[in-house]
Amino acid sequence: MASAQSVKFPALFGWGGCVYEPHRFRIYSLTLVFMKKLIACMLAAVLLLANELMSQDKKTLQTAKTYFTWVDQGKTHHLNKLLAEDFSGNISFDVNPLDKAGWKAMMESLKAAFPDMKHEFQAEISEKDKVALKGLLKGTNNGNYMGQLPTNKAIALPFSAVLLFNQKGKLSTISMSFDPRVFDMQMVGEGENRTGRAKQTITGFFAAIDAGETDRFSEFCAPNFKVTSPLLSGESDLAVFQSNSSILRLGFPDMKHEITRMEYTGTHVMTTGVFRGTNSGPYSENLATNRKVEFPFLVLDELDAKYKISNRWIMFDGQSFNTQLYEGYSQVLENLLREMFAASDAGDVDKVVSYWDEYGKSNYNGAEHSMDELKTRLKNFKKSFPDIQRTIDAVTVCGNRAHVRGTVSGTQSGPYMGKPATNRRATIGFMAEYLFNGKGKIEAGWTEVDFGALNDQLFGKKR
Repeated sequence: MASAQSVKFPALFGWGGCVYEPHRFRIYSLTLVFMKKLIACMLAAVLLLANELMSQDKKTLQTAKTYFTWVDQGKTHHLNKLLAEDFSGNISFDVNPLDKAGWKAMMESLKAAFPDMKHEFQAEISEKDKVALKGLLKGTNNGNYMGQLPTNKAIALPFSAVLLFNQKGKLSTISMSFDPRVFDMQMVGEGENRTGRAKQTITGFFAAIDAGETDRFSEFCAPNFKVTSPLLSGESDLAVFQSNSSILRLGFPDMKHEITRMEYTGTHVMTTGVFRGTNSGPYSENLATNRKVEFPFLVLDELDAKYKISNRWIMFDGQSFNTQLYEGYSQVLENLLREMFAASDAGDVDKVVSYWDEYGKSNYNGAEHSMDELKTRLKNFKKSFPDIQRTIDAVTVCGNRAHVRGTVSGTQSGPYMGKPATNRRATIGFMAEYLFNGKGKIEAGWTEVDFGALNDQLFGKKR
């Protein structure tokens, strides 16, 4: 018979019997309870770890999306909060990785080219320190991009991005991938021809200049337009260029810029050609020379995003221009002065003042005279010296100014300065300067005569 501490069960259906021993059963029960608790703790730890990993994944994903949001909004100055110091960025069209500063600069240029840019996400995967995104980059090319003028085309470019984070949660690497061929096709496609539009701006501007339509210059020039030219004293704005163009058109009514070659290079257009015109009108306060000028020119224009000229550099041989324009001009002014002096010697005072502007001023030994006063002085001098004769020794022309040096001779056979005729012959020197206006009239003159020598010859003792 079995003991009281154990019970023996008979064999059933061919299986061996077993003995129930209470002390061993307790041990098994305790072990089972411990294992259950251990499994429960392990399960809780796994769930906690999984929750932590999920939370970390959400954080990295949110950081990645924040990065793209700031880029889309043009807030690149905030990117320092997200990018690691040793950051490295890669993008499809650049074989070399960019550092932190280079990447920010590229994002800024992208935003400038596509002011309405937006990254739209279609799929996303995050895993601890890595985020992968897939989507579309949308925007309209309204700004310069990669040295090219805008096409004003809208794009929807498929892209993928992989972002890696360091242990501090900062972005250490960004890799952006897209098909450059798709990008180029969407940017240009069959849309607006950048080269044609740029050239149209330049040809239109030249046509407006030749036609003297200065009020249309703003159609082709940006508000911040600047220009340099041999005809200007320095860099000038649009208002100065309009004034200069009007002066040029007045002097050369038939002026024409003949374009021989035009090249578009991204944001610049280089134009070469030949300027032709006849100086049949007053130019730069100078008398018309009626001479034809013809000289080659080169113009470099910089265009802004709206295809308007922001900077213009004009180059040509200014010396050649002046030589063609003023060759013989000195002789023209000298001939006018000789004619005027001859009329004065003949006593034709009306003809003399015809060489002057009606509001001209004659300064004679420091005293200013009007045209009526000039006529009176010449008449009185003719009465005193009926045979008066002026001899011109030299005429020097500088622009619209003429300098004259010579002598005046005559016999005092009439009263002079309240004194009777002496019938003495006198010869004195004189110097004069004349300023001509654009109509070829004298607007101011200065004459200096040695009256001391004249009085000595007339009233001094005979030698």
